[in-house]
Amino acid sequence: MAERYPGYDVLAKRHTLSWNEPTRRAIDQRLAVSRTPCSLTPYEFDILQALADRITPQPKHRPPIPVAALVDQ
Repeated sequence: MAERYPGYDVLAKRHTLSWNEPTRRAIDQRLAVSRTPCSLTPYEFDILQALADRITPQPKHRPPIPVAALVDQ
């Protein structure tokens, strides 16, 4: 995946004035979502995960956004 802004990492701004406390909490909640199925069967969740990985590729140098788990909530 080509980076739109090479070398820029928004998560590195966590402890700067760019982020306030509500922003930190929101990002923490999004990254802490359980990666286990909630309403889908494990088989359905695996399919959703494969689709999410294909549609929304993510850089290897930062924590992944749990797209499938967010959809499954």
